[in-house]
Amino acid sequence: MIMKVCTFRKETENKYRWDYMEGKAPLEIYIPKWRVPAIYPQQIFVKIFDSNDSHCPDITLHNKKEVKANPRLRLVPITAEVTYKDDMTLTARYDPIFEDNDVREIGSPYIPFVLLGGSRPKLLVIEINWET
Repeated sequence: MIMKVCTFRKETENKYRWDYMEGKAPLEIYIPKWRVPAIYPQQIFVKIFDSNDSHCPDITLHNKKEVKANPRLRLVPITAEVTYKDDMTLTARYDPIFEDNDVREIGSPYIPFVLLGGSRPKLLVIEINWET
């Protein structure tokens, strides 16, 4: 398991982004605005698990329709499965396993190679906890 505190970096049209710098490589976490608390946190707590890790959390999905109907769900931690997509310069890109943007609770994370220990696990689970 990898655990990092990411700091708010920027806002895009549909997402917020938080980063953690590992040397010269950023861990980049994108989250759709509909899934973030109304006042977005300056920091988020990110845990990254290999899907085979016995401490890996259970996946609980909350789609856009559910969150709009019950805004308190924005405060619930996110657990999402992501699959390896491609190598970039200093990071590995992973994509959420769901293609529908109304179901994807996170965008495509970019994870520094050094955090992955030189391997590229095919499937990871990412847990996001909000700063309180």
